[in-house]
Amino acid sequence: THNAEKAKEALKEFYQYIDLDHQNYVPPEDLLAAAIGRTQFFHGLVYALLLDRLAPSVFAYSLSLVHIETINAMKRPEDAFIITCRMIDTYCDYVNSLDNIKTSEFSAKVLTLIDMNIKNELTTRILAEHIHLHPDTLQKKFKAETGRNITEVINERRVELSKVYLRSSKYSITDISYEVGFSDASY
Repeated sequence: THNAEKAKEALKEFYQYIDLDHQNYVPPEDLLAAAIGRTQFFHGLVYALLLDRLAPSVFAYSLSLVHIETINAMKRPEDAFIITCRMIDTYCDYVNSLDNIKTSEFSAKVLTLIDMNIKNELTTRILAEHIHLHPDTLQKKFKAETGRNITEVINERRVELSKVYLRSSKYSITDISYEVGFSDASY
């Protein structure tokens, strides 16, 4: 989870074996379907590792959906390696971003609420209502524990999710902005 480069090296070795198999044996009739299936399998493995490490969240699920859409829209078998490398980078960045925030039970609860509601209207006031604290108290306690402002974390999560959506040409910027919880596309 902390070494995307090591994972991509292992993946590169795997694809070298696939190429050797295709040279030595009859390749599958539909190379694209085989590449899509293989990439979906890798996605399942990486996503399962993510969920094993973290509580399921809307944020992680949204990342997963975009990756699945990208895999299914693959046009050439050669794209499988690139798509899988991007997927590894995305999930590693997500895990590393969580590790970079010092979390107590309280701040972990706030982060979970953010991730579970990332697509909805989300403010310090709304989070405070869920936790039964005054918004100022919530903000001060979260900042004291993590060194981060709640609004910064919300926006950071939304931008990270937007980056994944932007890799797919299926979505317009306006669609993406609303999909990740921004209320104004120009923002």
